[in-house]
Amino acid sequence: MTENTTNPCYIATLADDLQRHVMVFLEGPDCCGAGGAIKRWRALQDERWWHLKTKLDFCVGRWDANDEPSWRAAYARCKVGPSAARWAAGPTRAHGLGDRVAAPQMFISPDGRHIYNYGGWTGRGPQTDLEVSSADAYEAFARGAEAEPRFRLCPSSGAPAHPGGAQSLTPLWLPGGGAAPSQALVASLAPAGFLRAGDRAHLILAFGGGLGGYRHEHESLAVGVLADLGGDEAPRVHWVRPEASGSTPTRRCAHTATYVPARCFAEALNFPEGAVVFYGGHTENGRELAAPQVLCVKSWKWFDLPTHGRGLPTHGHSAALVERGGGAYIVFVGGGTGSILDDPARCQEHSVAQVLDLHTLGDVYRDPFLPTVQLAHESCAPGRHHTACRVSKDCVLLYGGGDNPDPAVCVLDLAAVVDAAVTAEMTQAAASAQAAETERRGLARRALSRLAAGLTRSVSSPATVALQDLGGGETTPTPRKFHASCSLYPWRPLLVIFGGWQVDRHFDDMWVLAHGDLASYGTPDGYGSDDDDEVEIVLQVGGRRERVLIERSTLEALLENGRFTELPNGTFAMQPPPAVMMPPGGDPETGSSSGDDDDDEEDSSSEDGAREA
Repeated sequence: MTENTTNPCYIATLADDLQRHVMVFLEGPDCCGAGGAIKRWRALQDERWWHLKTKLDFCVGRWDANDEPSWRAAYARCKVGPSAARWAAGPTRAHGLGDRVAAPQMFISPDGRHIYNYGGWTGRGPQTDLEVSSADAYEAFARGAEAEPRFRLCPSSGAPAHPGGAQSLTPLWLPGGGAAPSQALVASLAPAGFLRAGDRAHLILAFGGGLGGYRHEHESLAVGVLADLGGDEAPRVHWVRPEASGSTPTRRCAHTATYVPARCFAEALNFPEGAVVFYGGHTENGRELAAPQVLCVKSWKWFDLPTHGRGLPTHGHSAALVERGGGAYIVFVGGGTGSILDDPARCQEHSVAQVLDLHTLGDVYRDPFLPTVQLAHESCAPGRHHTACRVSKDCVLLYGGGDNPDPAVCVLDLAAVVDAAVTAEMTQAAASAQAAETERRGLARRALSRLAAGLTRSVSSPATVALQDLGGGETTPTPRKFHASCSLYPWRPLLVIFGGWQVDRHFDDMWVLAHGDLASYGTPDGYGSDDDDEVEIVLQVGGRRERVLIERSTLEALLENGRFTELPNGTFAMQPPPAVMMPPGGDPETGSSSGDDDDDEEDSSSEDGAREA
């Protein structure tokens, strides 16, 4: 198409591959709505297209086309948080890990094939071993297979981090395997002969920890080059301690360490391979921390970035990265203060979420922490040493933690937390600006006092987001803390928990929670059903008549909300959207184009979920 053409460009005139490319930029529900009303788009949204869109939207590197019975349902499962759950399998003690507490770290490989467990505190003290098991085995176990999954030790070389309880282990990739550091950086850390030509490997980072009794925290750091080649070859790890520079790393235990890709930071912070954000934990034999530190993954340089005191001192919390509305945030959930060995009256369990705005991190004039958000639930408080695992794009599943762990399995909507914090920040900024303007104009002191009092009330009454209880079924694990947890998101609607601690009790059992229908993996609301009957109707829009293939449920919904009206002659009428344009060569009486009748399409408003070119 040239600039001087007299004909406008219409999506209807584009080739199928270009139309599929256009649809990729729509949200999933919009694609489904458009497909329900536009015959051609419905045909183009085949399983191959949904497979591609699912991988792109959720940054999944490996997801075989035959792994899912319905790729539209798989997309919906990854987009929408679960509404129910049940403990599908367990307890098993045949896993081979034995008895582990003090937060063993479990994670899933970048391709979804393996589950790893790092460290934890055994009868021999804190460990730095890395063990691996098959993710397929856990799915089979959840479906009722008699064989129980087992872990095996990964061959290890190099110098791991100094052992410590509540040590962090951070995979340097996003869920699904996306945004990982470059293979050039990975190869630079591997010894000669460790990787063969063409091998791909990934990085994991271990940091900190402490000894018993919440004492003797340390700042030991090691980066693991993880060679997970698949097939029958056992994964291998080589540990290296890169030479660090910059600020002095703070000794920490029971902290969080979150990998953040380069795109999430302001341009002034040059982290070309991403960075790890460390927050909270305790130091100096028990003092809680509030200030974050950042480690550049490329240079291994530490940064102390300015904050303005809004961060809440805490340890035993969880952290999750959220990208939303063009911004990037880390949401810190729960945690608390005080030693688990102390009288509970001397401790505090937090039932709040803190939001760190990554785009303002490093700004000397702005506090990167947004206002605190209260988390509401009738019994569960995600206090110290709970686990939080991602189960959809913007949801995490919370389990355990606190002085008296609750058996509830709860889902937290991270997007709702970010929205609540951003709204509270804007409200407080507006109140502060109004107070400053009142003072500048020299108005009555009483008016200024009222505004200040309103601002104080806003600060003391944080926004609230409710936790959604998923249930769990009749057979449930003993509530615990200091345990391990691993979600198989995005590949499977499963979550594994293992080990942990309760007063005078250590656990060695492992359980699997299903938060989706294992038979079909479910089809959450809003995405329609592959089995929904289709009907062909004649639709009148602005004097034109179109034959439209539409799902029966979509038609019923449009009739119910008044967007469609059934006429006495059996056809349907709809008010045309603003500025309806005909494709080149279209007939204003019949609405048909000069091309094949099968390519006729219906323009409908965004309220119906369809998209007009």
